[in-house]
Amino acid sequence: MITLTCRECESPFASWPCRQAMCCSMKCRDARRKQNTPKFSRVCAACGGAFTIYTDYVNKGRGKFCSKSCSNRRASAGRPSVRKNVRDWAAHTAWRRSVFARDDFTCQTCGQRGGALEADHIKPYSLFVEERWDVNNGRTLCRPCHRLTPTWGGRVKQHPVAQAL
Repeated sequence: MITLTCRECESPFASWPCRQAMCCSMKCRDARRKQNTPKFSRVCAACGGAFTIYTDYVNKGRGKFCSKSCSNRRASAGRPSVRKNVRDWAAHTAWRRSVFARDDFTCQTCGQRGGALEADHIKPYSLFVEERWDVNNGRTLCRPCHRLTPTWGGRVKQHPVAQAL
């Protein structure tokens, strides 16, 4: 180890020669970086408040929001997640349990009993609002069989009803 002098606070510190350290701590390093980096004024994309940003953040594609809370608020604003919220509904839980009980916890395609089972809407959930909680519109499938259905994931857009809309 060698003894070096911090370029920010000018106090001595020990470091390995291969590290090429210039500052004694992260605090000094950040202070030195902020002094030597140009600043820009920005307007927050969520709340409209003014804030200061350093060049290295602009270059990394950051600097659109004044805080983490504004970033989180903007990410969820205007896009209510029906899909996420529906999983908490008692109606969905009751429908799912009814489908599993009716099918005796057995995949209706391959016959696997138990394991990672999923309740699948035969008619797509997003297109047939009236039949969402109808037990006859559900079937029990294992995960591999569920992925093979024509409406799994984003494939619901290819459904004839979705194309007519």
